[in-house]
Formats: sequence, C-alpha cells, structure tokens
Amino acid sequence: MLEQKFFKIVAEGEFTPDQIDVVVRSNTLLRTPESERFIEGKWQAHLATGVKPWPNDLKPTRYRVAGLEVVGNRLQITLDPCVSYKDFVGSLAPEFEQKFGYASVPNPLAVMIIITTLDNKMLVTLRNQETDYKPGGYHVSLGGFMDAHKEKSPYEAVLRETEEETGIKSSELSDIVCFGAMYNPWTFLTGLIFQAKTSLTAKEILARVHDDENELLFVPTSQRSIEYWITEAMHANVIAPMAGLILAYQKMFGSDWRARMLDKLAIGSKNYDSEVVRKALEERDIARLRQMVAEVQLLKEKDNVFVHSSST
Repeated sequence: MLEQKFFKIVAEGEFTPDQIDVVVRSNTLLRTPESERFIEGKWQAHLATGVKPWPNDLKPTRYRVAGLEVVGNRLQITLDPCVSYKDFVGSLAPEFEQKFGYASVPNPLAVMIIITTLDNKMLVTLRNQETDYKPGGYHVSLGGFMDAHKEKSPYEAVLRETEEETGIKSSELSDIVCFGAMYNPWTFLTGLIFQAKTSLTAKEILARVHDDENELLFVPTSQRSIEYWITEAMHANVIAPMAGLILAYQKMFGSDWRARMLDKLAIGSKNYDSEVVRKALEERDIARLRQMVAEVQLLKEKDNVFVHSSST
C-alpha cells in the first residue's frame, strides 16, 4: 500500500491555546564546521539567484522545534531560539539530514490557520511570484514562522500572521483550536495547524488593508470544495495546510474520508523522492492554478471560488 510523501503528522488532537505548553531551551542545534560550510555554500548559491537579503537573515529570529509531544489533553513543545533564515535556507537539501543527522537540522516552527468567514467561506491565499517557497502556488490558510523576537507562544504568532496577511484582528476571531502538528520532509520544518472562525464576511475582509505577501480567495466549505483544494492542484499547495485540511475536516467528513484523501495524496506523491519529478509536478500544478484563477468565470461555474482580490 502506498503512503503519501507530502508530510508526516507528528501530533494530533484538539488543543485550545491554553492547552499548548511551551518550554524554551538553548543549545539544542548541533553545529559542526562541516555543517556550517554546507549551509554557507547553499546560502551563497541562494544569493547568487538575485535574491535580496534582509538585515535579519543572519540573526537567530526563529525557534527550532527541539521536542513535541501530546501529554493527556495538552500539546507540549520545546523550542530553541537559535535558527536564522540563513540556517533554514542553507539546510534545504535531503542530503543535509542524511549527512549530518537530525540534531543538525534547524527545523524551525511555523504556524498556519484555516479561517472560516461569517458567510461560511474558507480563506485561500495565492502566493506572489516573489515568494521563495512555491512561488505562484497557494496556501489553504495563512501563516508563517514563529518569530523568536516577537512571540512567546504559537498562539501569539498565528494572531500576528492573521492580522498582517488579512487585516483581521484577534478580537474578530473565535473558536480557535489547534489540531496538532505536521513535519514537512522537503523543507524540514514543523507546522502547527490552527482553525478559527471570524465575525467578518469575505467581502469585509477584502476591504481590509494587508501586506503584499499574498492575494486572497474565498471558497465554499462544502465537502466537494475541500476535496478540490486538497487534491486537484496538490503540487501547487503549500504542504502544511494540506495536512491541516485533513485534520480539521475529518471530524465533519469522517475517518473514511480522511483515508480516501491520503490515498489520493499517496498516488500523487509516489515519485516525490526525485527532485526533478517533484519540481516538474509543482511547476505543472502552479501553471494550472494560475490559469484557473485567471478564468474567474470558469471557477465560479465549478463552485470553487467565491471572490478574489489582489493585495492592497
């Protein structure tokens, strides 16, 4: 039986923000001269593509996940504020963990949140072309890295990301719950998966000022629509929210539905160990996605997209 290769679910349950415990530790990341040279080489190759570095790229602004487990009805996370963006980019290669071991993998903590509007639409964010991971793809949610300089908890991080990317304030969110965590074996990060409702309609959110990281779509929350955004352009999807949709909606659609979605992802990722195949599939699905988004009327006929707006 095939197993999907997109992600690994490393914790599962339903945790309110006060059921998430964070312990901060230091010196959990093993650094050796060899691993540092590897990271430096990859970083220089990254800069050679023309990417403009930010001032904080070399500073430890991200938390490393040094431990994660479910104890009773609580999610316990051990974090180390030791990871820079350079560390993350420089270790983005399968051979890094193979050569240096998991103790040397930065494994930064990311957060993501699936938001349902007052008029029962789900937020999908389209990634701008400048985005460094799956440029032009999509994110069935929103999110980013937990900032070691700004936040002490993942809950704080997800509220910040929500306001930055949509303009939705924390007071306009309710029923916030974390469904667990996933590990991305292709980008070597751990993502916490949240879900929440907002008191705003899709059109009210589109009127808000937000950053220019993404464009916004709002789609139905029907079973057909959720399945569409998991399976139809799976290689254009940021991986954490793909796992998030399965964890968030299995309660509504059932365990058989979850198994069916995982089977489809297994078929779609059966050759994912090949970087050439993986990149080709991502480029194919991103091109399909962009064509569909351009054909707004076609999307409306398929009942997959409600409204669309560029960033303001």
